[in-house]
Amino acid sequence: MKVNMLEAKSQLSRLVKQALEGEDVIIASDGEPMVRLVPIARKGHLRGWGKLRKLAGVIRRRVHARDRRRSGPKSKGRLVRLLLDTQVASGG
Repeated sequence: MKVNMLEAKSQLSRLVKQALEGEDVIIASDGEPMVRLVPIARKGHLRGWGKLRKLAGVIRRRVHARDRRRSGPKSKGRLVRLLLDTQVASGG
């Protein structure tokens, strides 16, 4: 999202919230991009590969629990489908 300085000044709280939610927020002056709002990494919050590693662990546990219920063979295909389903459901 690209906004001008005047809009950024009047909508700063909303823009910060959007940046924290992962949206790309760029502030421009006379149509030229000047700055980008990005969240600061906080303790206890995973970024980048940490988020992916955490998601992989969640998916692995779900697949394992589902396979135990089904008592069927585990397959990588199920893991890939679950990963894609999880990504679509989370909007990522």
